[in-house]
Parts: sequence; C-alpha cells; structure tokens
Amino acid sequence: MEKKFTRGSPNADKVEATKTAQSLLKKLSTLLEKRKIVDYSVKLQKNKVLLVLPTMLEEEKREKLVQAIMELQGSENIKIQDQKGPARLLSDEDIEDQFRISLQKYIPKETKVSGSVKDGVMTVYGTTTSAYAREAILDLAKETPGVKKVVDQTRLPMAKSDIDLANSVMLELGNEAGISVFHLQVMARNGNVFVTGNAKDDKSVKLATDVVSKVPGVKSVENAIRIPGETITADDKLRDKIFDSLVRSPSVRARDIKVAVVHGNVFLRGYAASTKEIIAAESMVSSMPGVKKVYMELEPRL
Repeated sequence: MEKKFTRGSPNADKVEATKTAQSLLKKLSTLLEKRKIVDYSVKLQKNKVLLVLPTMLEEEKREKLVQAIMELQGSENIKIQDQKGPARLLSDEDIEDQFRISLQKYIPKETKVSGSVKDGVMTVYGTTTSAYAREAILDLAKETPGVKKVVDQTRLPMAKSDIDLANSVMLELGNEAGISVFHLQVMARNGNVFVTGNAKDDKSVKLATDVVSKVPGVKSVENAIRIPGETITADDKLRDKIFDSLVRSPSVRARDIKVAVVHGNVFLRGYAASTKEIIAAESMVSSMPGVKKVYMELEPRL
C-alpha cells in the first residue's frame, strides 16, 4: 500500500522542509561558483544549510560574498562558518595553487597560461586565444586571494597579416546572426582592429565589440559602428574636413582617395598619382587638429 502524507502533518512538513533546504543549497552552490570561490564546503544539517568558507578568503571579498548570500531567498536558513584553525598568511606557493585551480575550472584547456608569484605580485605568462580570453584570465588573477598586483606578460596569437585578421573579423561579424550592420568596414593594424558601419540597433553595436574581441589575434577593438540618424560625431566632422583639405590641396589628387575615421584614427585608402603625392597626403593629414594617427593604404597608380 502506498504511504501518503497529509499536508500539515509532521511528516509532510518534514519532507517540504527538506525540499526547501535542498533548493536553497543548490542556489548557494551556484552563487559560490559564479563568485569563483574555491575550497569551500556546503552541506545540509537538520534542514539547514551549513557553509564553511576557506580561511584564506580575503576579508573584503568575504564581506561581499556574505552580503550576496544574505540576499538569497531563505537565507535565514544558512549558517556560515570559517574553516577550523587560525587564518594563516598565504604563501606565494598557495597563491599560485589557487590561481592554477581557477584556470583549470574556468578557462579552456587550449589556453596555455600560468602564473608566477613573488611577494604577492603575480606575473601571468603564456598565450591566450583572444583579447576576450586574456581579460578573463587577468580578472581571475586579480581575484585570487593574496594577490597584491598582477603583471600581464601574456601574448596573443598573431594573424599572418593585417589583411588576414581583417578578413577573419569580417567573416565572424557576417556569421553572427544577432548583428545587422550595413556599409561595414574593418581595418586592422598589428592586432588592433577598427570597425565602422551603420547598425540597425544598439544590440548590434554592442555585440559587434564582443564578437571582434574574441577573434584570435585581436589585441584591441575600436568600434565606431553607429545607428543612422544619430547626431554628427567628431569623426564625421574630421573626415569631412580632411577630405575638403585633400580636394583643395594642389599637391594631392583626391578623387581616388577614400577617408575613414575611427575615434581620431585616420585611414587613407585608394590610389594616388605618385609616391610623392602619397607622402604629401600623409604629411598634410597627420598635422591636422584632432588626428591621432594616420594609417596609409594609398598606392601609386601605375
């Protein structure tokens, strides 16, 4: 015969309390994972959740964690303790071990990175897959208990050429279904990528930066994609001023030159009548107010 519990009976209340505690334990474990807390223990004890935190957890980080735990629904049923024994000063070897555990837990295996610590200063070495991965690794290093300072000695894989990198970026942006950008232009210089175009919405603009930063070989992203109809930007004004100056210059034939400006970085593309004309164009544009740097993509017309 099947045994049933009537709602409100002692046995039914006990079963319900156990389910509630198990649900709370799951929420707490998820929170600890997101906060990248290691070496903790959590268990059920008489329908209460007992959390034992590592003694090596720094005070400020512990306070923020406890505050987040107290915001969980049912937090009154959570009991927090520290590991038994006095808190000890973390050695450099302890810090390296904690960082290695975090890397194994949160970073893909193909990323070959390690950390070396001396007097609490961690130097991170190795090759990351992208700028996005490097940022995540450095965040892990900074969050490692005992770390006073992080020195970045990581490297990014380099594309064969700027053209290869620009083509890779263009391909990834084209394959991302969530991005809708027209008149897209991608320029790359030594791993630094510059993107312009007209986007359908703000989501496309923000997503473009995320997609580009994850492309292997990308060191930084300058995203000048905008939504049509927005007010004229400083880049727009500078582009028009540069083109007007090129048209008026007796030393440059501007009809075959295209100008793109990304956050003050100027790209001159197209053809010039001679090498002398290319030099004149670069000299004139680089001296104009508001220009950070000039990237030449002009070729002499044969």
